[in-house]
Amino acid sequence: MSNNRDSAAGAGCGALVLLAVAIWAFLWVVKIGMVLLGVAMIAAAVIGAIAVPVNLWVGVFRRKAARAELAELDTALVTLSNESAGRLRSSVNWWDDLQRNKGVGTCLEEAYFAEGSHPVDAGLRGILARANTMVETGDQLLHQTMGTEGMPSTREACIDGIEHCDDLALELDGLRRKVTTD
Repeated sequence: MSNNRDSAAGAGCGALVLLAVAIWAFLWVVKIGMVLLGVAMIAAAVIGAIAVPVNLWVGVFRRKAARAELAELDTALVTLSNESAGRLRSSVNWWDDLQRNKGVGTCLEEAYFAEGSHPVDAGLRGILARANTMVETGDQLLHQTMGTEGMPSTREACIDGIEHCDDLALELDGLRRKVTTD
């Protein structure tokens, strides 16, 4: 019976030794993991200490490039605005010349010189009314574009003004084609 006791006691000691070795190995792995984590944190701190200022300076250089590109955009908008105003001015001047010359050389000549003997058809009257309204709108738009108080405050407003001038010039040119080809 003493043999059974000794073997059971020996088995318990062996299990305790194995448990101690397992705990020691686990703690050794945890220690290595903590050391590696510490090294990784130090490396991340060094990389962050270098990357943050570099990123800030890159932002400064990008801001300078963005300002240069915005200056180019502003120059392009001024050029487009001037070209658009020139097209509208040309269309408005054509209609002003037409009224000053009383429609000579166009189908409107009859409308100016017919003193009630030949009534002007409704289509021609509609063209004249639309053209007069657009010429007045164009004059107002050109006055706003030329005056410093009417300059758009934002790029979006400038683009909208360019679009409005071009649309009006296209409509006036379309009406001009209707009058000169008929």
